[in-house]
Amino acid sequence: MLIKIYNKMKRLVIILGLASIISIGCNKSKIAQLNPLKNETQQTKKKLRVVSPGITIRNGILNFSTLDAFENKIEELHAMNTIQLEQYNSSFIDFTSLYQKYQILDTKADLEDGISADSAITSNKLVFIPDDIFASVVNDQGLLIVGDSVYYYSDSVFQTLDTARYFNTPIIDWGNIAKKSTGTFNYGNDEWAAFSPHSRFFYVYDGINVWPTHNNRTVRAVHTKWCSWFGVYASVGAKIKLEKHSKLAGWINIDHSSASHSSSSDLRYFGSFTGGGNTWWAWYYYSESENKYTSSKKVNELVLDYKISLIAGPLQHKVNNFVSTVAITRNGCTLNSTWVH
Repeated sequence: MLIKIYNKMKRLVIILGLASIISIGCNKSKIAQLNPLKNETQQTKKKLRVVSPGITIRNGILNFSTLDAFENKIEELHAMNTIQLEQYNSSFIDFTSLYQKYQILDTKADLEDGISADSAITSNKLVFIPDDIFASVVNDQGLLIVGDSVYYYSDSVFQTLDTARYFNTPIIDWGNIAKKSTGTFNYGNDEWAAFSPHSRFFYVYDGINVWPTHNNRTVRAVHTKWCSWFGVYASVGAKIKLEKHSKLAGWINIDHSSASHSSSSDLRYFGSFTGGGNTWWAWYYYSESENKYTSSKKVNELVLDYKISLIAGPLQHKVNNFVSTVAITRNGCTLNSTWVH
């Protein structure tokens, strides 16, 4: 008799327990319905990862909490050699930089598995930023966050939007947001200027003869220069490289045998000065020159100088003074070129 009573009580406890669990589950469901933002917040948190103090990856975009955090990372990247920079760019699983995207596209194009970076850029599917350092912090959609601003880069222009509006607006219509050129004005002084990145193409190496082919593909040399402002970063530099042509994939970077490069220019940037208890803004004038030799590389790049600033157009070159002289060799054939701005 006692055993029967015990079994009935045991079943009652189990039933009550199950009812309690079901009730709690229903309440949680009701709470979720009443607070839909809770689920969205949890999803957003999944897309936010802390990389280091002051730096997070937010929805696939590098997010620098302050201009100082951004400057520290840029200086760190400028101290890296080519191999270290490649390793840095390939180390992320939740962030693809423009630099890395260029490499991925060219690798796939070489395997006839898609278009090259050059083709994507030419067809406006990908933004062109020749400065390898800056291209390492902008994502493959052309986005970067510094402080409370989102920067969006497209062909020779950039746009800005505050982060709250960017993340709280389902669809951003960038067509209605003001565009600023990466090539800045001369501020009324024709002796100083800046310009958006552009290139010259050499299909012959001595003015007459075509380059030796690469796997039966046409080869060309590309000489690129820039003195550009990207809103939070400005740089002046040049690069030389070789490319082969694929009928379907477009132009693809290839290794050169050797390349030598020298660049120089008088420069100026707009900065703050302090003296006598006062602070004022003015132009600072100086000169830079650099040389670089490479062998068995895809690109020979020189960045004469760079500046981190929110001041419009902080870095300019003296007109007809920015000189870039390059020599690049493939299979014993050498192109020599000097480009003056």
